[in-house]
Amino acid sequence: MEIIYPGRLGIFLNIAFGYTLILLTIWSTRPIQKKVFWIDVAFFLSVAVLALYRRPTPEDCNTCNKSLDGDEASSGSRMALDGDGNRPQSSSAFVSAFVRSIRRRFRRPALELPPLHFSVIVIAMGLLAALVVVVVSDRLGTLHRLFGQPNALLHGTSYLLWAVVQQWIQQSFFFVRMERIIHRGILASFTTAALFGLAHLPNPVLAPLTFIGGWLLSELYRRYRSLIPLGIAHGLMGLAIALSVPDRLNHHMRVGLG
Repeated sequence: MEIIYPGRLGIFLNIAFGYTLILLTIWSTRPIQKKVFWIDVAFFLSVAVLALYRRPTPEDCNTCNKSLDGDEASSGSRMALDGDGNRPQSSSAFVSAFVRSIRRRFRRPALELPPLHFSVIVIAMGLLAALVVVVVSDRLGTLHRLFGQPNALLHGTSYLLWAVVQQWIQQSFFFVRMERIIHRGILASFTTAALFGLAHLPNPVLAPLTFIGGWLLSELYRRYRSLIPLGIAHGLMGLAIALSVPDRLNHHMRVGLG
């Protein structure tokens, strides 16, 4: 949509179309739901691929712009020019310039390894919160096995991967576009979290929790622009809720018609 309609209109249409697809998937009956799900996959995958080919703006890539500028300055001081001052004298200088141009075009903060201290703190806090929920539920007598999955390790691993995907959709698709439209980070985080929470209706447990957690995670993403630690923390808390909240309340973690 942003290719056809550049600017705010294209961004808004992308948000509206992506969210409509999600709601259609959640609120469709099972035969239709499977078809809409694969339309969702095709849409968000195409957005992810096109994002790699779009030149980053300063808003998208403040961190890597700084690092690239530093690389260019250091290598530029070593580059020898010819008499006209236009062309490198050596093939190695030409290769260096070519590599820098590729990095400038394709480098993205979301694709880079997150800062180690940020990852440790976020994952540790998510694990601690999940353990507290599990311990409290054990004391209350509500702790139970995961629903419908005999292989707990496979279920837990697949849910962690799904949580990372959800964070990509929430942050890299919805939040960054809300930020471009609204131009106020806190309000963009709030709006993104509201959409995330509304997508979990009518589940009485997940809807409020995903709004609160979505707001917190959006604020962390706004400051650090890193997805994987947020996805892991999201997954750990989701597993703790699935183990701790009675199924009669959280309906086996299902939303919409499910």
